[in-house]
Amino acid sequence: MFRKAPVIVAILAAAALGPVGAGCELASTVDRSKVTGSGGSGGDGATSTASVTASATTGVGGMGGTGGMSGCSAASECVDTVGDCKAPTCKATVCGEVNEAKGTACTTDSGKVCDAAGACVECNAGSECASGICANGKCAPASCGDGIKNGAESDVDCGGKDCPGCLDAKVCGGSTDCANKVCSNSLCQPASCTDLVKNGAEADVDCGGPCATKCVDGKVCAVAGDCTSGVCTNLLCAAPSCADAVKNGTEPDVDCGSACATKCATGKGCVSGLDCLGGICSANVCQPSCTDSVKDASETDVDCGGPTCAKCALTKACLVDGDCSPNECVNLVCATPTCMNLAKDGAETDVDCGGTKCGGCVDGKVCIVGRDCSSGGCNGGLCGLADNEPANDACAGASPEALPATIASLQLPTLADVDWFLFTATATDVGKKVHVVTTGAGMPHPCDTIVEVFTGASCAALTSLGGPSDDSNYSEDWLSAPITAAGPFWVKVSYSNPFTTPGYTLTVSTQ
Repeated sequence: MFRKAPVIVAILAAAALGPVGAGCELASTVDRSKVTGSGGSGGDGATSTASVTASATTGVGGMGGTGGMSGCSAASECVDTVGDCKAPTCKATVCGEVNEAKGTACTTDSGKVCDAAGACVECNAGSECASGICANGKCAPASCGDGIKNGAESDVDCGGKDCPGCLDAKVCGGSTDCANKVCSNSLCQPASCTDLVKNGAEADVDCGGPCATKCVDGKVCAVAGDCTSGVCTNLLCAAPSCADAVKNGTEPDVDCGSACATKCATGKGCVSGLDCLGGICSANVCQPSCTDSVKDASETDVDCGGPTCAKCALTKACLVDGDCSPNECVNLVCATPTCMNLAKDGAETDVDCGGTKCGGCVDGKVCIVGRDCSSGGCNGGLCGLADNEPANDACAGASPEALPATIASLQLPTLADVDWFLFTATATDVGKKVHVVTTGAGMPHPCDTIVEVFTGASCAALTSLGGPSDDSNYSEDWLSAPITAAGPFWVKVSYSNPFTTPGYTLTVSTQ
């Protein structure tokens, strides 16, 4: 905006130039309507008029008037630039300007409307733009992520030539607007296996994926299950073959049968004996054969061993002696049996003992089952009867019992085994002796035992109350020293002779 420039009129004042040559005169006419401000005061001996004739005036000419000042009395007197967003104002005779109202039409700066801040912009709101989006006074182009249905979109941010296909129930103008490629009644429809379009999770048009119909050979597939043949190669359904690792075509089982070079092994499916390696098909399953040159079914080696085929020769694989001829399976190999070669071999569990051919092993020798041992007991892989009460082999694990006590079916199966029992003496037991009796369970050599009695505050601070017993007989009948105080006491039973039977009964009382 520019203020209106005041009209300046040149005023020519007559100057006192002294005498002027005869016949010469200077005249000037002033248009007072073009001058603002007050005129100057007249000079001495001169008259100020609208028309001055120099030749008619004598004396010194008047002083020129003071020049006029710029000003206005109305906004219309001030310059207004056309098409911008500023309006002229006149305040106190001074021209100024204010911003035009928002939305006022304008043409400067390639704009269209005023923004109320004095700028001419392309838009103030999305409604003024074809895309529906106005940002920083500029119309933004339509996009597929602006949250507005614009551009070529058929629905908000989807459809059209630029955006992704619309989801089900969104507006569409054609199938290409829809993710599932099905547009009906101007709405995108859910994928189905009968819509003649490859959509949803289908591998190809209306087949594979979730569809009940599998894809035929040559159709697109993602996995073998998409195909009728069960074979998906390079993302295409392939024709059945005898080398595709799939049961298909006329195969009775995977890649085998009469139509294939490979016959089906025992346990595989079959339609007839022609499908089977052994030539026997029963209940649609290939059966084993002892002449099929294959180690199958229950055979321990090729066509031998097991319950149905002939016995295996020496060096052939076996599981039990019955698989071999001669009748010995050593370390899973058929071998000649011996129980006197001072070596652990054959079915022996230890050197020249145990197993099905040799005699039983003595206690402490390696065993697998009780029959490997002369005692008939195999415990923890060693010959010897089991300990009925393994937890009481130490004082800390002593079996708590109440007085008087009779405890039967106890055992000391090895020389190293001991049994501990915990009792509590009451005040009435003080001064009495502990009476310990063991009774062997076997004849003619019942369990040979030794007994001891201890008192103390704990297993870490035991004091002997007598013993060990004198071991004068297989069984013990022994009295301890008198009990000195109420509290716990322990009875310990040890094995004296490992060649006797291990079972015994313990009786403990005070007297």
